[in-house]
Amino acid sequence: MIICHSLSKTYATNGLGGRGNILDNVSFTADSGEFICLLGPSGCGKTTLLNIIAGFVQPSEGHVLFDGKSMTGPGPDRGVVFQDPTLFPWLTAAQNIAFGLINTQGDTPRTRTRVAEGLNLVGLAAYANAYPHELSGGMRQRIALARLLVLEPKALLMDEPFSALDAISRERLQDELLDIWQRRPVPVIFVTHNADEAAYLADRIMIMGPSPQSVRRIIPISLPRPRSRSSEALYRLARVLRTHLGEMPCCITPLNKTEEDS
Repeated sequence: MIICHSLSKTYATNGLGGRGNILDNVSFTADSGEFICLLGPSGCGKTTLLNIIAGFVQPSEGHVLFDGKSMTGPGPDRGVVFQDPTLFPWLTAAQNIAFGLINTQGDTPRTRTRVAEGLNLVGLAAYANAYPHELSGGMRQRIALARLLVLEPKALLMDEPFSALDAISRERLQDELLDIWQRRPVPVIFVTHNADEAAYLADRIMIMGPSPQSVRRIIPISLPRPRSRSSEALYRLARVLRTHLGEMPCCITPLNKTEEDS
């Protein structure tokens, strides 16, 4: 279980000599096996919130509890998937998946077995010896996901992992992610600005907007799984979500480059 309590994050504004809130008083709980989407326009703090939960960024106020323990830094219990797969170009697909396991457990028969399981899990066993430049964008993202899954994290944190893919690849990976998650249920917090994606994936959707009201609505989704992309109910839900997004500005005052947030 992930518990976020009264999280706020303030940055110095660029050249203005003041302070700006990117995140304001966010509280929510992600239960075991729950899929939560953070949905909102660019600049509303979605990635900042994810980075605080991951331990990459410290909040200005508030705290995060994971399995009852306070989170003050990154840890292997929270696997993070970024927009960019960040694979090592000089390693094969199998070697990329093995990287974390070898660092923690050594190059053992068990490690090699786990790597094979990871490749099978994402449907890329035939590409074990391929290098990243020989793989499509969707394949590289699947390898990055497998690299995390073999470490068996207790939660998955995903920052718009499919946003750079074409529509067909994005939908295929959404389905594969749901299949993997349903076989290995852990809390998932998934950042997106796409209403259709949130409607298709989530158990709960947190609609976020610019500070001072970072969380505008929390919407529980009761649609059964598996969901049909062509169903009227899913279409209506996505339309409602787009209506909520249309009520908010698209951006806030720009921050320093290192502080920008999608």
